[in-house]
Amino acid sequence: MSCYTSPPWNTAPSLPDHNVIREFAGIQGVLEILRDEATDESQRDLFERLIGETRRINETVQELLHFARPGEPRKVATDVAELLEDSVQLLIAGFARRDISVKYSTGARILNSSSI
Repeated sequence: MSCYTSPPWNTAPSLPDHNVIREFAGIQGVLEILRDEATDESQRDLFERLIGETRRINETVQELLHFARPGEPRKVATDVAELLEDSVQLLIAGFARRDISVKYSTGARILNSSSI
């Protein structure tokens, strides 16, 4: 019996979420300054809505980035012989439809596609 570790793509560097979050913080900061400097009430309302939408988009992006972040690799005990046996059986079935004979050996046992 052997152990299986998650594929290497789960160990890729995390997404550049800090850069995205920083960009939204910068946009939100500029909108707040513009809102505070606005002389017209309708402009202040517009900036307030834009700030709210920026927050909403920022939260959505953070949730997506959190969801897309790879999980921790998990080690799972795996019976390699059984895994290979199942894989070969699937291959044999596919090859048999094309009249291709397959023989393989696992230790002392020898199988061929005609015995299945």
